[in-house]
Amino acid sequence: MGPIKATLTCMTRPFTWAGRAAPSEFWWFTAFQTVALTAAMVPLVMPYVHAFEAYQQAQADAVATAYRTFSEVVPPPFPDLGSIAASQVTYFAILSVLAIWPTVAGWAVTVRRLHDTDRSGWWYWVCLVPFVGWLILLILLAAPGDMHRNRFGPGRTSDIERSNRVSDMPAVPVGAANQRQSAEDLRRMRHSRMAGSAS
Repeated sequence: MGPIKATLTCMTRPFTWAGRAAPSEFWWFTAFQTVALTAAMVPLVMPYVHAFEAYQQAQADAVATAYRTFSEVVPPPFPDLGSIAASQVTYFAILSVLAIWPTVAGWAVTVRRLHDTDRSGWWYWVCLVPFVGWLILLILLAAPGDMHRNRFGPGRTSDIERSNRVSDMPAVPVGAANQRQSAEDLRRMRHSRMAGSAS
């Protein structure tokens, strides 16, 4: 499953906890979530970055001015982080609402990925174990899934076996030459029957 299909599948099934999810479906959607979250956080982080860069530049200018004038260094005012945070309330609220859907979809595909390894979705809560919980969950999610049917649904071999059964069927050519050959076979069969009945 490719990245686009995996993302569309997960985003259109945010409340589907039953069934199984192949590794490609889970990891591609996880990559989509990571990229989307990083892109969404840039507008929140950059104002603070610019504020601290301006503060450091103001400090350097104050030191340079004091050095030239042989006067005391006058420190610049610290950035007003509260005003920056207040200006981002609306954006943060919209971002939080928009994040609900992919977050729930991420939980659902995680449960289905655990199902693919023949484990209950309740294993998700192992992440609450202090220090090592997320590592244990990551190992479980990275485990290869069952190729055959398990208690949570059919395996990926179902499609392979179905395609093999179709490919094992003999191909019947329908070209013009074969049509002529079939007509000649019918003509010879008719002549042989007529000869048999005449005798």
